[in-house]
Amino acid sequence: MKGTNAWTFKEVTTFLTQNHFKHIHTEGSHYLYYGLVDGEERLVEVQYHSGSYIKQGTLEKSIINKSGIPSKFWKEYTKLPPNKRKKYIYIKAEIPKI
Repeated sequence: MKGTNAWTFKEVTTFLTQNHFKHIHTEGSHYLYYGLVDGEERLVEVQYHSGSYIKQGTLEKSIINKSGIPSKFWKEYTKLPPNKRKKYIYIKAEIPKI
């Protein structure tokens, strides 16, 4: 994984759930996640494509932007060894009350 240009569906959804986003709906291959970041409600749609990477433009312009978590934080996450990633949570991500 380099920067924000090589993320799979599983990596993105793992990152979102670790940052307190909740999967709230699925329609076909579109998965909707809900979260609170900086006190604002956020809805992020992630498309599932088995075995392929999410396009860089989709990741940066849609998923990262809608999540409210800065792209710098996403990039730092990719540089961590897998065993350190579970504890790397964006400080302004809150647990939503659903």
